[in-house]
Amino acid sequence: MNMKGAPMIAQVGETQLYFKEDGKGLPLIVHHGGPGFDHTTICPFLGALAAHMRVICFDHRGTGQSSGPERADRYRFEDFVDDLEGLRRHLGLDKFALLGHSFGGMVAQYYALAYPERLSHLVLVCTAASNEFIQEGMANLRGKVSLEVWRELDCISHEPPTAENMKRAFVLQAPVFFRSPAGIAAIDLEAVKWGPHSLAAWAHIARFDLRQCLSEIGAPTLVIGGRHDLGIAPCFSEELARLIPGATLAISEHSAHFPYMEDEKWFMEVVERFIGGQELPGNVQGPRAQAVGEIKAP
Repeated sequence: MNMKGAPMIAQVGETQLYFKEDGKGLPLIVHHGGPGFDHTTICPFLGALAAHMRVICFDHRGTGQSSGPERADRYRFEDFVDDLEGLRRHLGLDKFALLGHSFGGMVAQYYALAYPERLSHLVLVCTAASNEFIQEGMANLRGKVSLEVWRELDCISHEPPTAENMKRAFVLQAPVFFRSPAGIAAIDLEAVKWGPHSLAAWAHIARFDLRQCLSEIGAPTLVIGGRHDLGIAPCFSEELARLIPGATLAISEHSAHFPYMEDEKWFMEVVERFIGGQELPGNVQGPRAQAVGEIKAP
């Protein structure tokens, strides 16, 4: 189900952030994954949420239709956090719910620590608390692809980043990100406006580690993982839920890295009910789940 909102631009410092919104009610800002993807990898799948809340999707700096600096030192986590805060101010929001997927979930953690008073809810989807997911993800990838594919990925990694190379690398890595590699067809790869400059963020992801800080997050937090995710395995979602006080953990038994695609109905219901303070469906664990009653997925 597609979101129907008209696109708009927010001027945040020197960066123009492209965003679109749909729905009414409690605002939910969505930070897509990457770095280097754009909102089309998540926004088209969130239409069901817009029936219950105001959903705002944007392209992070340097991707999609947002502008971005060419300098590699302008893709720090702090820069992405500043963009989020600038978007909040542009929209005139006092408080909002924040959903971050993958890399977007890492940015969301930084934002929750920097601006705790601004969050009504925090939803972290298939993400991690530190860089330790990288080594495991690479090992999983090596075990899932042929030697020929592994060599092609290695060649791409040593070439200058281009949109075409980013798209090709993503396709080759589908076995670790989708329960079935054919699932990648759900994304219109020709519509994605890849952001090669934003790959500079990987230098900061390589040093990423918030494990000692997450006890300071006070926003009601939902952590969602995919049982079949080999890129950021569910053990990293479980770690996040342990480290964030009072966090609720929900693991999709039917998806990998993109539960909003592969287990769409379950994902939408979990997010909607969590933000709405209702009983949670699916395989849910944690203080909040106990308070509302745990329901096992069929």
